[in-house]
Amino acid sequence: EKKHYDIIHHLHEQYFAETKDLVNFIKHHNSKGTKVVLTINEVLSPYDIMIKKDRISAFNCVSVNNPYVYEIMIKSGFENIHLTYDGVDLSTFFIEKPFDQRDFVVFFSSSVMRLEHKGYSILQEVKNKLSNYKDIYFAEIYVDSFNNKRTLKDMNKIYNECKVFLCLSKSEGGPCTLLEASACGCVPVCT
Repeated sequence: EKKHYDIIHHLHEQYFAETKDLVNFIKHHNSKGTKVVLTINEVLSPYDIMIKKDRISAFNCVSVNNPYVYEIMIKSGFENIHLTYDGVDLSTFFIEKPFDQRDFVVFFSSSVMRLEHKGYSILQEVKNKLSNYKDIYFAEIYVDSFNNKRTLKDMNKIYNECKVFLCLSKSEGGPCTLLEASACGCVPVCT
């Protein structure tokens, strides 16, 4: 309550904006002249946007990375919406290991908080259907955003061990992991 911030940037709206405490925190700092920015990295339906309108409106500025969501928000009367595109730092994510020297590893990554949204059950079906192929291996990484110990350098090495990157999500805003894996030479397979 006593602290003053010049700017507050809130990422991943879907995880935290449900809480009343956060909305009150944002409104409090908004009233003190703090710039409060929300970044939406997911594809939201018009219904999602309308039911979250009060929460989203608490922010001074909203950044979205999907033209569809941007268009819906503009048509819904939101102001100060900015369309930004995801990008990948090619000095961090690059091909280190030639494709033909990699084992046939299929890579799947997900947040532990959103396994079903990220297509975990589809992954299990794929693994079952390919179980007779002994030369196909699956690398699965489950990220806990709060305790993630992997560095970007670690992720570059992991991508470089894989031939295929699976993105099985029900919806995505980017996704950055797909761009990173592609930069490392993985073949993307998406739903």
